[in-house]
Amino acid sequence: MQGSPQLTPLGERFDLSENALPYYRHFREAGSVIPNDGWIPTPADWIATDLETVQTIFRRPDLFSSAAGSSPSGNIRPMIPLEVDPPDHHRYRRLLDPFFSPTKLRDLEPVLRRQINTYIDGFIDDGEVDLLEAFFIPYPTQVFLTLYGLPLEDLPTFLRWKDDILHHGLLDPAVLKAASDELYAYMTRFVETCDVSGSNLMSSLLQPDENGDRLSLEEILDITYVFILAGLHTVTTMLALSFAYLGRHPEQRRLIVEDLSIIPVAVEELLRMTTPAPALSRVATEDVEIGGVTIAKGQSVYCHIGAANADTTGCPNAEELDLLRADNRHATFGLGVHRCLGSHLARIEIRLVLDEFLRRIPDYEIAPDADLVRVPFYEGMDRLPIIFPPGGRR
Repeated sequence: MQGSPQLTPLGERFDLSENALPYYRHFREAGSVIPNDGWIPTPADWIATDLETVQTIFRRPDLFSSAAGSSPSGNIRPMIPLEVDPPDHHRYRRLLDPFFSPTKLRDLEPVLRRQINTYIDGFIDDGEVDLLEAFFIPYPTQVFLTLYGLPLEDLPTFLRWKDDILHHGLLDPAVLKAASDELYAYMTRFVETCDVSGSNLMSSLLQPDENGDRLSLEEILDITYVFILAGLHTVTTMLALSFAYLGRHPEQRRLIVEDLSIIPVAVEELLRMTTPAPALSRVATEDVEIGGVTIAKGQSVYCHIGAANADTTGCPNAEELDLLRADNRHATFGLGVHRCLGSHLARIEIRLVLDEFLRRIPDYEIAPDADLVRVPFYEGMDRLPIIFPPGGRR
């Protein structure tokens, strides 16, 4: 292993409106695989820092298992398909992938555009808004409800469960358990009364595939739980960090405003820069030599996706933001068999928000009194106040 330079202390905060990729250089300079001597608040034994090593770990589930056995996230069983290794994992992907394909999800776009514009209608005449509170927090959860065919009036309840599971529950296990139990009970009732002939995702999940294979009630509940844990907060974070950066860098925002057709390419670069879920852990199934060290059987390795995304072997000038970058080898959605099931949906959500928002409000800036800071390895932010010309486009 290479020498280990002093890393920036965890408590040091940096501006959320800026590109965080240069920060991650510290980790790659310390080595491809470095011991986690308190640098990251996780029980992981090791940290993988460069793209090649992270790719290898993600693509070898036989050597680096994703199955956790039990999770501290409040779910009753292993999170499907995240905590299930091959060969069982292949069954879940075979059953689920068709429902999350770009072709299948494209039918949602008109509905999502209308929902996005309803949010924008609510604040466009005010000339100011906290984008997190008014838009980016509720929007991904509303997409989830729409996809599943759940009542949109239950949005506040789902937002409460999400906060209790992802935030408050980290400090109080009783809150975590209560929210998880309520969510499982709610979804159980919904599954038991769901019309299997409907056109929503839940109706589709209840139907057998062409081989007669079908998901059990427990499996559907676990998949739903993962969707809430892995999909809602990450889209909120991605939108918040992207709009914060574009708010402080009008020259970058102008590239998109002047040519909305570049949005799909720009989304990939913003995904690489923001890395809303900065790492995933794996456990060695045997003694494995990788990155110049030996990871013992049973030890965990924290694959630092943020650091891998800033590795120049994946992208030239990787620490710089290039919204026109054509060849973009980012690892934001993971790699290998466990690659994010909802990646296509996340891309659609982010693309549509950029398209509709910048079409109607092309000129905005971060409010002068905003304190946008980020604690390393915490991917969230608490507020995003912006100001803009009332009524939007001029």
